[in-house]
Amino acid sequence: IIVPGFSILSGGALPEEIGECDPEVEPNRDTDLDGYGLKFTQGTSMSAPVVAGAAALIRQYFEEGYFPSGVKGAGQSITDTSAALIKAVLLNGAQNLLGVEDDGGEVLPVTEYDTNQGFGRINLMNSLPLTGNDI
Repeated sequence: IIVPGFSILSGGALPEEIGECDPEVEPNRDTDLDGYGLKFTQGTSMSAPVVAGAAALIRQYFEEGYFPSGVKGAGQSITDTSAALIKAVLLNGAQNLLGVEDDGGEVLPVTEYDTNQGFGRINLMNSLPLTGNDI
């Protein structure tokens, strides 16, 4: 399974710099973020938190009774959501990629379940039905 891990806004605070994080300053991808406590970064250090957050949202979906209709509280609260169920939901909603970019910037074609994408990219909109704006 694949998750985004490129150009993710993250905390980049310098521990010895007092007053470095300024909540009044809006981060801008095109400028240097040094001094704002934020940075755009990439890699598994960014993709792992995306997966963890998705897993937490899946658990919350079942605990708050969204399943099976997609309406909060309409279903029974499932408070003992297993890791196997969370994994199954992630895999079931995964979206196939059209290609992957290699280190040289060339986009290479991929096929379903190959070594480049596995089950595909996590997509909670495909995994968890929601009704209305009650999220």
